[in-house]
Amino acid sequence: MEQQITRELETISRENGFRILYACESGSRAWGFPSPDSDFDIRFLYAHPLDWYLSIEDHRDTFETMLPNDHDISGWELRKALRLFSAGNLGLFEQLHSPIVYVRDEAFHHRLLGMIPAFFQPKRSLYAYLKMAQQHVPQEDARDRMGIKRFFYVLRPLLACEWILANRSMPPTEFRQLLDADLLAPGLARELLDIIQLKAETLEKSLLHPSVAMFDWIGEAIPRIREAVETIDRPTSPGPVEKLNAFFRDTIQ
Repeated sequence: MEQQITRELETISRENGFRILYACESGSRAWGFPSPDSDFDIRFLYAHPLDWYLSIEDHRDTFETMLPNDHDISGWELRKALRLFSAGNLGLFEQLHSPIVYVRDEAFHHRLLGMIPAFFQPKRSLYAYLKMAQQHVPQEDARDRMGIKRFFYVLRPLLACEWILANRSMPPTEFRQLLDADLLAPGLARELLDIIQLKAETLEKSLLHPSVAMFDWIGEAIPRIREAVETIDRPTSPGPVEKLNAFFRDTIQ
């Protein structure tokens, strides 16, 4: 499958006249808990030839297509991506740490990874991850009908919040690395490992019955994280945007 995806990306690059600098898997496959029916969520960053950037006209800065075998492919043009990067976009940061990479310009990727700490915003990121989790927490009377996919959309952002509170840095993309960081009691961590295995064997719409202890932890974590966010200061100055400008110029020349 990896070779097929790489060929698809090569065709997209050739037919659209841009250069793919980095392409990876995102979503459940990158996080490490795919189901048999999970889509392939392929994300990439691309740059056009220099002349494309020297026009007064506005150009499309995204690419999207859906190919057979549930290959959901989308890309961001470099300038758009760097603007999002400068704002601390978590989705982009997660993609740059994806364990599944299809295309990589090594120098490009290395320089971008090195700049993430300067643009990562702990307070803003905590708010974003906490909102993700809260959107998927079921009502108490619906806990026995919780979808397994929805469950991970609660647990992963909450553990990402715990990581940020402990380390003040970008959380790892892979879910197992969050588990290995001892952010949960051992019993809950073992339960999560069992649920990861279950998800690998069942469809994404399958229902799950987490333990009472797991729901107790969720109920305790959300207000505690919400309170902790308020104690974190916002950045006193923006990230070094001129470094991104220099990086942009180096890449398109």
